Amino acid sequence: MTTVLMLDDHTLVRQSLVKTVDAEPEFQVVAETGDGNEAVALATRHAPDVAVLDVSLNGTSGLEVASRMKAALPA
Repeated sequence: MTTVLMLDDHTLVRQSLVKTVDAEPEFQVVAETGDGNEAVALATRHAPDVAVLDVSLNGTSGLEVASRMKAALPA
C-alpha cells in the first residue's frame, strides 16, 4: 500500500483530494494539513511514500515545503 500525505490550504479541495485518494485500495492518506510547517512535522512522523503539495500556500510555497521534507527525510 502506498501512503500519502496531503497538503492544501483550501479545506474543501484538500478534503476532496483525500476522499478521492482514499477511495483507491492501493493508497492510504496517513496525514493531511493546510499548513506547510505542520506538513513537514507530519512527514517526519509518518514518513509517507508520496506527498501531494499545493504549490501556492499562504506564507510559503509547496516547493519550499518539499525542500524541507527532503532535508528531514533524505531517504
